Amino acid sequence: MKKFLVVTLFLFSTQLFGTPNEKFVTVSLPYGVSLEIPRLYRVLSQKESELIDTSTQSIVDLAGVDPVTYNKPFSANYFIDNKTVSIVNILYYPDIEFTQADIANFTPEDIDEVDNYLRESNSDAYKSMSSSVLEWYGTERVKLNGLHALRTSFFRDKIGKSQSSVVTFIRVISAEESFNLTFSYQKSLEFFLKPITERMIMSVKKNQSVSEAIITRLE
Repeated sequence: MKKFLVVTLFLFSTQLFGTPNEKFVTVSLPYGVSLEIPRLYRVLSQKESELIDTSTQSIVDLAGVDPVTYNKPFSANYFIDNKTVSIVNILYYPDIEFTQADIANFTPEDIDEVDNYLRESNSDAYKSMSSSVLEWYGTERVKLNGLHALRTSFFRDKIGKSQSSVVTFIRVISAEESFNLTFSYQKSLEFFLKPITERMIMSVKKNQSVSEAIITRLE
């Protein structure tokens, strides 16, 4: 039994990784946002409300989806035995006035304040779903391909039939083009899913918006 499990997990990992580039597909999203996801993830565009086949495409183009009408224009899941073990999705926040420059100038005290607020609000949210935050990993400012972002990670208990999972938020503040990417994977499969999630996070890019470009020229 143990040998069978090891072989199964090995096949699982080689299917996801494969050769570094051929097993990933680039997803283009509104406002010049893009990231890479594994081909075995099932992509859903909420505009079309249907699954998109990534097996033969190099790019999944969802850039034309209106993020105001469809504020979550993209989500992708990975399934094992018809059970979701990994999720990635995006939400846009068009009413934010702060810019990349504001995030770049955050002090450690500012980040601690954000972290405390997120910890409290997420704890309350999961409590309302009869779940809980088991471990809080914290919030930090990171730079992804020239993009200033706030990264928040924690480990949550199971919700209903879903297993306990590690959750990471990547928040990018960019005025009316601000967005939040959520990455989640089942904790028991961390050995295989964590490096895949890290690759997805490190691939996040965004073209500079018109308003950000004007601010940059004025500085």
